[in-house]
Amino acid sequence: MNTRISLVWSLAAAAAVLFVVLLNGWMSDDAYITFRSVFHFTEGYGPVYNVGERVQTFTNPLWMFLMSGVYLFSGEAYYSALVLSLILCGVTLGLLQRRVFRGERVGLAVVALLVLSRSFVEYSTSGLENVLNGTLVMLFLAVWLNDRRDGKKLFWLALIAGWGMVSRMDTALLYAPAVFLYWWGMRSWMNLGRVLLGLSPFILWEAFAVIYYGFPFPNTAYAKLNTGLAAAQLWRQGLHYFQHSLERDPITLAIILGGLVATGFLPRRRFGPIALGVGLYLVYLVRVGGDFMGGRFFYLPVLLSGVLLGFGFREMKALRWGGAVMLLLGLLNFHGPLYNWARGDIPRAEKKDRYGIADERAWYRPASAWITLNDSSWVHELEVKLDTTGDDPPNEKLLIWDFIGFVGYGVGPSRHVVDRLALADPLLARLPMAEGLPWRVGHYPRVLPRGFRRSIVQQKNLLEDPQLHRYYDELRRITQGPIWSGKRWQAIIDFNLGKRDHWIDQEFYRRPSRMQARLSELQNPLSAGSPFLAPGQIAIYDERPLTIDLEGQAPFSAFEISLFGPNKYRLTFKLGQERVARMIVHPRPGVGEELAVYRVETPPEAREKGFDALVIESQEQTDHYAIGHLIPVRDSLGR
Repeated sequence: MNTRISLVWSLAAAAAVLFVVLLNGWMSDDAYITFRSVFHFTEGYGPVYNVGERVQTFTNPLWMFLMSGVYLFSGEAYYSALVLSLILCGVTLGLLQRRVFRGERVGLAVVALLVLSRSFVEYSTSGLENVLNGTLVMLFLAVWLNDRRDGKKLFWLALIAGWGMVSRMDTALLYAPAVFLYWWGMRSWMNLGRVLLGLSPFILWEAFAVIYYGFPFPNTAYAKLNTGLAAAQLWRQGLHYFQHSLERDPITLAIILGGLVATGFLPRRRFGPIALGVGLYLVYLVRVGGDFMGGRFFYLPVLLSGVLLGFGFREMKALRWGGAVMLLLGLLNFHGPLYNWARGDIPRAEKKDRYGIADERAWYRPASAWITLNDSSWVHELEVKLDTTGDDPPNEKLLIWDFIGFVGYGVGPSRHVVDRLALADPLLARLPMAEGLPWRVGHYPRVLPRGFRRSIVQQKNLLEDPQLHRYYDELRRITQGPIWSGKRWQAIIDFNLGKRDHWIDQEFYRRPSRMQARLSELQNPLSAGSPFLAPGQIAIYDERPLTIDLEGQAPFSAFEISLFGPNKYRLTFKLGQERVARMIVHPRPGVGEELAVYRVETPPEAREKGFDALVIESQEQTDHYAIGHLIPVRDSLGR
């Protein structure tokens, strides 16, 4: 093909793909976990999620720093991430067509297949690091497929791999086979030095992470790997992740499979290491249970496999027919990215399957899809809220929320945000997942230890468990103490070698019976009409009853209680382990999405037998349950 004509077709194809990517553009809640760190970093608080606590909640350091550079000039997150993603996607497509396929028509065929993949199109935005990783792997391929063979090439391969691992550590599996086999073929101490020099970005980042955060891995790794789940459960869940993609986005798996098959007909030394990297990554994906975001982690495999398939098209006519069939099926898939952007909001049941794997773009479409964006969109309101209230001292320092991206970004630096899934808190991340509570991949609930809330609010260790109290003292020394303190460095060594793990009562925190609170925490009367989780309220979660220790103040004849929303709650009165009475609190007519105050008579059997705890649990399938206050009302006999 004529060089000028080839360039025109390449530009036209890239423009068409970028247009489809923009139509499907959106931002995920997880992206805003990183963006909160971006905001704090650019405001001078350091690359942290909660100010004053050195914890790495982001898994994508290179993306975080790149976003920070853009954020310094833009002062906002949404359009910064969207534009940066589109630029990187364009660079990726340019490298694919002009450097990997060198302007050949098969490059256009690969681009045509990729634009039909929901994994590729939807995660070319989303605010996550996928698109940056795509650019890096395409740079790696451009160097790898170069015909020269010398130490300089080895260095560049290792350097790109090093930056790729800074972008996301587990991408090492994609790079490792090619780098290792290339070094092995010309192994020497000098070339080993070139590899180590190339990997220096990752080595330097890890050194910084240990110095600054105290740990080599992000906090999310400890939260998601320290679950206690059996390996067999994760393997099954990982296979379900593939099944979800097969049902919702079949062309993605077809491209991956086609690329791996095509490798068998290509020069083994040239393409085998790339296919091996993809294979290792896919096995790893199954081993860790996949992810809750459907298709997210197929982004790099589909990109690399698309390249392998493209080279296969050159070698075998049968593969070209296979590619044509894929193209036809992709065009006929009306849930694919060519059509999906125009779909309205879909029923909640369709957004998440029975294994907890979600169509994440559909889930956040009303809040953050580019095609629906306006001044009232949630992501726009976050920026306005951050500009107007971000520096105001909050009424309550601590906010406990299970989805800490959008909400965490919007509340500003003066609020300390914690999730029961332990992504943002170093102590909760090191506690085992609580058995008996609903979980899905990436969402592993923990029970808050007694005294945890007060410890955050009062900024001192008030944990009641003596062993965990000692553990938390040392952990706070790492995350909050002077960086160069000798005691801190001793704690860093001890924690990373597991010498303090025995201070955690694994069985107790793995098998808690209830979420817990104390009556004394609920003694401040809250007014009716307060919004959800306004200061003073404690959340009550689906299938996670809240047990209130009455601290010797029972029995009483009646009590005033405030509960959120037009919801029905079940109250269980307990004496030790015995259930002595049970009742339902029905919503008062006219109560909407607000706190409502009730006066409740204690059941006669509870008054007669006595009780020392009250268990409150939700009885309806909505998203918002909370208690505001609980104040005993005694009769003339003091009961």
